[in-house]
Parts: sequence; structure tokens; C-alpha cells
Amino acid sequence: MIAQVGNLACQKDSYRKTLEATVVSIEKSTDGSSLDVVLSDTVLFPTGGGQWNDLGSISGLKVTDVFRKGMDPVHRVVAPAADSPQQALQVGQVVTAEVDWTRRFDVMQQHSGQHLLSAIAGRDFGLETVAWALGEDKSCIEVDLSQRKAPTEAELAALEEAVNSAIRKSLPFSVHVSDSVSDGGAPSKLPSDLAGGVIRHIRIGELDDNPCCGTHVSSTAELQCLKLLHTEKVRGKNMRLYFLFGNRVLSTLHACVSRDRAIGAQLCAGPDAFTEKIGLLQSSLKTLTKVNKTQLKELAEAAAKRMAAFADNLGENSGVLVLAHHRDDADAEFLTILSKAASEKCPGAVFIFSIGAMNEGGAGLVVGPAGKEVEAVWKQFSIAMGSSMKGGGKGGRYQAKASSWLNRKAALEVVGASDFEIEALALNLAQLQNLVKRDAQSYKDEFKQQLRHWTASLAVFALDPAGGGETSGSNLGELISFLSHTVSCYPKDAAAVEFPEQLINLLQTSGQTLKPELRRSMVQALILLRNKDSISVTKTMPLFFSLFRVHDKELRKLLHSHIVADIKNANVKAKNNKLNKTLQNFMYTMLKDDHEIAARKSLEVMIELYTKNIWNDAKTVNVISEAVFSPHAKLASTAIHFFLGTHDEKKNEDDEDEGIDMESIRHKMQINKKKGSKSNMLEKAMATVKRKQRQKERAEVFNFSALHLLHSAQDFTDKLFARLKQITSNSNSFRYELRLAFINLISRLIGIHKLIILPFYTYLTPYLTPHQRQVPKLLAYTAQASHDLVPPETMQPVVQQIADKFIWTNAATEVVVAGLNATREICMRCPLAMSEDLLGSVIEDYKNHRDKGSAMALRALLSLYREVNPAMLKKKHRGKGASMNMAEFKAPSYGSVNVMDMIDGADLLLEEEEHMRNGGDADTSEPGDGWEGWEVASDSDDDEEDSKRKANAKAIVEVLDGDDDDDAEGWVDSDEDDEGGDDDGDEDDEEDEEDDEDEEKEKKAGPKQQKLAKQDARRNLEKKLETSPAKKQKVISSLTERILTDEDFLKMRELSANRKAEVMSGVRKSRVQELMDEDDEENGEAADRDVVDVRRITSGVKRKMTYQERVEHIQEGREGRDKFGSRMGQKKAEHGGSTTNREKSKKTKAFQMIAHKRSVVGKAKRSLREKQQVLRNHITKQKKKGF
Repeated sequence: MIAQVGNLACQKDSYRKTLEATVVSIEKSTDGSSLDVVLSDTVLFPTGGGQWNDLGSISGLKVTDVFRKGMDPVHRVVAPAADSPQQALQVGQVVTAEVDWTRRFDVMQQHSGQHLLSAIAGRDFGLETVAWALGEDKSCIEVDLSQRKAPTEAELAALEEAVNSAIRKSLPFSVHVSDSVSDGGAPSKLPSDLAGGVIRHIRIGELDDNPCCGTHVSSTAELQCLKLLHTEKVRGKNMRLYFLFGNRVLSTLHACVSRDRAIGAQLCAGPDAFTEKIGLLQSSLKTLTKVNKTQLKELAEAAAKRMAAFADNLGENSGVLVLAHHRDDADAEFLTILSKAASEKCPGAVFIFSIGAMNEGGAGLVVGPAGKEVEAVWKQFSIAMGSSMKGGGKGGRYQAKASSWLNRKAALEVVGASDFEIEALALNLAQLQNLVKRDAQSYKDEFKQQLRHWTASLAVFALDPAGGGETSGSNLGELISFLSHTVSCYPKDAAAVEFPEQLINLLQTSGQTLKPELRRSMVQALILLRNKDSISVTKTMPLFFSLFRVHDKELRKLLHSHIVADIKNANVKAKNNKLNKTLQNFMYTMLKDDHEIAARKSLEVMIELYTKNIWNDAKTVNVISEAVFSPHAKLASTAIHFFLGTHDEKKNEDDEDEGIDMESIRHKMQINKKKGSKSNMLEKAMATVKRKQRQKERAEVFNFSALHLLHSAQDFTDKLFARLKQITSNSNSFRYELRLAFINLISRLIGIHKLIILPFYTYLTPYLTPHQRQVPKLLAYTAQASHDLVPPETMQPVVQQIADKFIWTNAATEVVVAGLNATREICMRCPLAMSEDLLGSVIEDYKNHRDKGSAMALRALLSLYREVNPAMLKKKHRGKGASMNMAEFKAPSYGSVNVMDMIDGADLLLEEEEHMRNGGDADTSEPGDGWEGWEVASDSDDDEEDSKRKANAKAIVEVLDGDDDDDAEGWVDSDEDDEGGDDDGDEDDEEDEEDDEDEEKEKKAGPKQQKLAKQDARRNLEKKLETSPAKKQKVISSLTERILTDEDFLKMRELSANRKAEVMSGVRKSRVQELMDEDDEENGEAADRDVVDVRRITSGVKRKMTYQERVEHIQEGREGRDKFGSRMGQKKAEHGGSTTNREKSKKTKAFQMIAHKRSVVGKAKRSLREKQQVLRNHITKQKKKGF
């Protein structure tokens, strides 16, 4: 007997800490690392009523969670280690459950305190509690402010005092239990799975009575005290009130005292002097700011001096000298000082000054001697900067404000300005790089000078990695680029050899904090060094994968392309198995990285390597399969789309041209209203898809399906299905489309590997309803998961669900068509899924349905069962082709295998090939074996004769396909032309006479004789179709020496169908061949059986007319009819005048039109006396008129 929730030991006695109980059941949890244990009773409270679950242990095993499953509490216990079998739990074992009392008492204080706080706040202050939340550090109640204003500080203080006063009164907490939820006092909202049980009411003296299932203290005195913290407005007119009770008040006070001590140690003062100390710090900050401005002034004057020296070095210039300077950490006052000092040092030059970060912008200033030169420089500079800068001025001084300085370098080139510190250095480095590559030994000293500059810059950079030290980020990036191009020219220089290692160490230590441009320059330098083989791939790959964590999209794209290209180059000549194994192990660890982006980029690298046939082994596929179970939705989605073969489409979904969902557009065109814009959108999308398809139609390396390389498809699918059920219970974590992808992958695995996962069909069945989102896909996935090894009793409920929900008379046409097509796809793979009664009922309802789509879908299902199991059909539904083979037909059974000694049609294929080798033509071939005595009808040039003959052949093919006997009525008589001569006519007359005699004999014969005659005719027909033993042996020996292709199998099927049609009809083979080709094109024989396309489920649904088609249809109906005209109006227009009242009175109407009128109803209700009075009045009236 299991104690149910409401009567647990922890609820009966909240202070009980241990309990001996019996183990009732043990199950493995979904993650497999824990056990779900059910005890006969427990002292561990399960989650409920806003209260946390308890933690503790069961016989030494740690309990991590306690939750309710129905009315039973379930304990999630850490599974014991394999080396500790003595700790293993067994059903029936008596164990000791112990609760974590410190945590339990804290929860009891907060929960009981919330009851007390809500009761007093609602009764005395009008603050009704609508919700509450228990937090790790603090808890809160949410109160309704729709009927009053927010409480003031005084009211909150009064509320706090009222609650503390009630605590000091030591009011008792008591529990009252009702027998069932049906008794009065039950809360308004109860869990949906709560069946039976009891309702517990918590009473606080006479103050409050509230239903609650949690654990509580015995009296308010144990709450100790209350402290209200702060309020927060939420949800429009609601407010959250945060509070602490009991030990949490003391722990918070202790934390505040510790914090005061730490701050006091920093300020060297007590809490009372904090205000004074902070004031002194603010005063010191003002002083430092003043000093900083003084230093900026000195820096401005120094920069002006350097500008003057730079101008002197340039010498005399025929044009206007334009100098530029930029500083990130300066302000407007720095610009004023710099412009004044620079104008004094270089009176004839024009200066362009700017401050602020490059991507954030700032102030700008263009100064120089008043005149046209400054104005021209300003105009050129402002135009080159574009909309990112605005400003103006006059008299040789122009001020501006820029939102970004990213275009500054290009604008300076337009005006011909020289940045005397940065641009000159960059120009020198570019020139020096060219010279070093040409003659390395001649410029070795210059190279070492730049290498020393790098060492010094590296030391400065180490002091300020985020800011880049004293050297600007672009300057350092250009220096790194220079060294990466030139270090390979000095392979014996120790400092040059250390440069790659220094870059790697710098990125490893400060890669996250570097500026994006500088970090990208370092990565590009390492890529260049790797391409020159100056550094090994084992050193760069871990670094590059770690940089995937950086929030820089361009950098991640660069790393992705390089990693793929690098691994590809390493495996060009031969597979580098050692390197591949090392990198695969490393990527496997990256897939489990906590950073989602890094893990996803690693997965994309592996997928691209697989698709490019670089890593096409089973290990790569199985490493990728681990990503399917990732808790990150995007990571799991990428892996699933890889296995489904839609990874390329998903990767290009951001591209405008590639991101066209044709299935979605077709679906919208079928359901939504038709408009010209949507029709144009469909046409444009089709044109785009065709253009992209032409680009893709080029030779590709065949890559074996990843689904076939899984080590254990059954285990993988079991885990995948368990993951699907887990994410289904939590719909917020994974989107519905991703869950559909999970279902698609599971169904494809089941269908391809013929796996047995019976709960999967039970999982899908409730979703197979017409109103379910994307139900055509669910129907297609259900069909994919069907195969002949699934027990029929498992598939029959699925088919029954589809029949009940989709195939019924009041359902819409598209619903019925989808249901019939889905049923056909399922039965194609699992014929025993359909019961005989259900099949007969569906055929009777829809075989001759007025809707063409439903009738065609039913005919497809009927044709399927005529082929796979005609015994389930009534005799009138089997058709001639199936009825002829019923004698040799064996009904399929579950688990049976059809073993054939020879491939059907193989003898005909060999005959056809032999005839072609002998120089014959396939369309004019002579009849084969078994056709002696048959005449081949000659072709005629007359079109009418061809059409008749084609119609006859078409009817024969339809009969073979299984139509009823009535279908043969469409045959057309073929009369010979008179040009054939009298002899032909006489022969025809003789044949007609023989046919008439045969018909008379058949009429005279009885039913039994007619039946025997039909059986003889059938045996003769089968004898003509069967292959002789000698010829059969020849075919078998020939097949052992060759491999049949898909074209051979298709040809054999066509030849077999033609042979049967010719045996029954005698028409020429070429006519039947043409008709069979047309039918194959219409039915789409090349459809893939493993993957069910959604369009196969919705095929046959009549497309709605577009707006233009509806308008044309209306206009067609209006032809020959006057606008707003009627027959009476036309009559009046022809004869003139209107109808008189006498003519109107003579007109009679149908009784149904006037049966509801009062005069008619009143006549039927008259009494005899009233009828006599009416009759007398009528006679009197007629006498007065003289009648």
C-alpha cells in the first residue's frame, strides 16, 4: 500500500526527519543516470503548491528530486556506483529515508510566513495575494492593485509591524483534512492528474483558513520575524512585495555586516564614516580630471610640434599641405587646444582633427588660414564622409559631428591628407615588405628593427590588452601583417621563429577581450603562416575552435572556411588517418562545449567535411549523431537536418534566392484566397528554383547515406525517441517544426533499417487529426515508419485512427484525399495494417464518389490491394487481372517471405535484347513464343482507325489494371475500309457468323458449363503466358552472368504488362507500349518508397481557382444575358405597359409558397359556424352583383 499525496508522513508531521519505509518500485530515469524510486511512505515532500521538493537520502543514496506522479511521490535517487553493490536498492527492501532538515525548516518558515503575510495584507490593507514565489535568497507575493493605489512606505511599515505582532502572539498552525476533492473548500484550480485524495486546510488561529498541501511550522513564534525588502510593479496593475522570514533575516543581516566590513577595509573607516569617505573620493576624482585635462593640453602641444617637424621634413610643396590627426580618448577641449597650437606652428597648413572611437564617432574639426583652400578641403572631406558626418562653419574653421569614423581613411585619401603618425608608418611597412621579399639579406637590419618594435609593442600591449596599449589597434595589426608575410624569409632567426608562438599565446590569453579588427588581423596572420607550413595544424586547430566562442560573425566565417580547406588540403594526396583521428576526437569534445555557438560551428565543420567527401567514414557520422541529443535546439536541429539530407537547404535559408519554400507556397495557393500578387510570387519562385537547379546540375561525388553508417541504428533510434518524448513534455524548449524533424528522422530510420519501436506508433496516433498543425507531414512520416515487420495489431489502430478522423462522409475533400493517400502509403509497406471490414466499407463509400479526388485516391488504394492481397476484396472489386490469378494467389501473412526462382519478365527482356542484336526494331517486332496462330493487326494511316485501335488498347490496359466489367463498354468497333476488297469482307462475314454460333452455344449451355468453359479459357491463357522449363533454365543461367540495372527492371515490367495485354486483345504491341508509357508518366513510377513526399499525401486535391479564373468564369456565365434583366422586364419592354391588378389576382402561386400566410392558416382553423357565415356572405355578395 502506497501512501498518497495528502496523507504522507511529511504532511502529517512536518518535524519528522527520518522514516523507515518499503521500496515499492524502481525504474530508470529518462537520462539513465538516476533511479526513480517509489516508497510505501516518505518524509520527503514532493514539489507542489508553490513549495520546493525536499532533498535528503535513502539508505545513503542521495535524493536529487521528489515529484508527484499521479497520487504517488517519486524519489529521483543517484544510482549507486558499480563498485558499491551493497548500496543497490531492491523492491521490497526496507530503507531509511532522511530529509535535509536545514533546507526543510527554511522552506517551512518562508511558506508559513507567506500565509501569515497574505492573510494580514488582504484583511487589513486590501492587498489581495494572487501569486507567490519562493526564491533562493528572497521570496515574494504578487498583490492586486486594481482596486487601490500602491501602498506607501508608511503602510508597508505598518504591515511589517502587524505581521511581527502576530508572530509574537504565537498563533498556532493547524491542519484540517477533508476526505476527497469533492468536499467543500476545494481550491478552484487543481492539477489535471489529481484523482481522489484529500484536501488539506492550513489554519492560523482564527486569522486565516487556506487550502495548502505544503509543510508548515507549528506556531507563528517559529517564524521569528519578518523583514520587507522592496516592491516591484509587474503585469500592469500588480505589484510584487519581497520579504524574508526567520533565519533568512539573520543570514541577510550577517551578509550586510560582512559587506560593511569589506567596504570599511577598503575605505579604512567604519560604516558611520562611509558617506564622508565617498565624498572625499569624489573630490579626488575631480582633481584627477583637472590634471588629466592639463596633460591633454600638453599632449596637444606635443602633437602640434610633431606636425611642424613632419611638415618641415616634407619640404616645400607646390599645393596645399593637409595634415590629419585622430585620437580616441580626447575631448572637445583637446581639439581646441590642438587646433590653436597647430595653427601657430604651421600657419600655412590645413588640419583635419577628429576624436572618438572609430565605430562610435565623435567631434571633428577642419581649420586653416581663411580662404578658398580650407573651404575646398572641407567640402571634399564632408562629401567623402557622406551621411555619417554633419557640420559647417566659415572663416577657416569648420566643425562637424560624425556618427562613425570608419570612412575617415578613405576620405583623407580623397582630399590628399597625410596622417603624420599612422599612415606614413603604414606606407613604410608596405614598401619594406616588398623590399624584404625581393632581397631578404639586404634588408635584414630593417626587419630586425620592426621585430624589436613588435617585441616592444607586445610588452605595452600586455599592460592593456583591451585598449591595445599605446599603439593603435590598426597600427599593431599592420605590423602583425608585415611580420606574417616576412618571417618565412628568415627561417634561422630565433626571434622570427618565435613570432607564431607569440601570436598563439596572445590569442589564447586575450582573444576574448581584443578589438575585433586586431583579433581578425592576428587570425589572418596565423592562417597565412599555416598556409606556408610555418606552424603545424595541431597547434592552430585547438586555438581556432576556441575562437568560435567569440561574438564575431565575420571571424567565425573566416575560421570555418579555413578549417575546412586546411583539412581538405591535408587529405588531398592520401588520407591522413593520424591527423583525422586526432581532429575527430577534438571535435567530439567540442560538441559537448558549454558555448552553443562554438559547438554548433564545430558540428558544421564536420558536416561540411562529410558532404565534401573528405571525412566519409562511420566515425564521423557517429560523432555527428551525438549532437542530436544536445540540449541546445539549434545544435540538435543542425544534426537532424544533416541526417535528413536537408542540411544544405537549412544552411542557405538566410540567402534570398535559396530561402524559397516551394511546398509552403503551393500549400498557401491551395488553401488561401487567390490573388494576382500571390500568383506572381509563385511564378517568380519557380523561375528562381529552376535557375538554381540548373546551377546545381553538375557532376558530384557520390556520398553514401549517413543513416546507413550508424553503428547501432536500433539503439540510436531508441534514444532519439526517448529524447522526443522528453522535449514533447516541455514544449517551450524546442519548436514544433524541430519536433517534426525528430519524428521525420525516427520514421526514416525505422523504415530504412526496418526497426521495431512499437511505442512510436502509439505516440503518433493522437496527432493524426485534420486540425493538427502540418498533419500531411505527420501522415507522411507515419507511412515512412511502416514496414512489413511491424505487427499488424500495432498498425491497425493507426489506420483505424486515420479512417475515423479523415475518411468519413462529412469531412472536407482534401481531408478525405489525404486520409486515403496516407492509408495507401501505409498499406503499401504493411498490407496487413488494413482490416477486411474497413477496406470494404471505404470502397463502398468512395468508389463512385462524386468528388474526383476522393474517387481517384480510392482507386489507387483498390489497385494496391488487387496486387498485394485481392482476397480481401469482394469479387466484384477484384477486376479481371486479379481474378485470373486467384487460383495461384497466396494471401500474405505476417513474417512470411516471398522467394522467387526467377525474375518476372526476365525471359521477355532476353528475347527483346536478342531481337535487337539481330537488327530488329522494338516497335515492329514479331510475336514471341506461344503466339502461333495469332494475327498481328496491321497499321493503317487513317487517323480514325488509329484512334479506334488506341481506344481498344486503352480499355484493355484498364481491364488489366483491375477495373470492373463495366469498363469494357468503352471499346470501339474497328470496321475495315471498303478498299480492302470483297475477299476481306467475306472473311469478316464468316468470322461474324462463327462468333454468332459461339454466342448461341454459350446461351444454350447451363451455368455450370459456362463456368467450366471460362476455367478452360483461363488455363489456356496462363499456358500461353508461362515459360517453358528449358527456356526458364536458360534465363536463370543468363541472369547469373550479368547485373540488372534499374532500366532493365523497368523494361521487364513493361514487357510483362504488354504480353498480358496482347494475349487478351490481339492488338499490336506498339499501341499497348504507347499507352503503358503514358500511364507510367501519369502515375510517377519512379517514386521513392523509402521517403514519403508530403505531396503524395495531398495529391488529388483539386486546386482552387485563382481570382482571374473566377472572373473569367463569371463573365462566361453573363454572355447572352442583359445586365440586371429578368424575363418579366423583357416582356414589358416588348409589349409595353404594366400588369393590371386583375391580371395579378388571376395569377396563382404554388401552395407551398402561401401555406404560411395568415389567411390560409386561418381558413383551416375556422369552425363550422364560421364557415356557414362566410358562405352566406359570399352568396349575398354575388346576388348584389347580379350573378
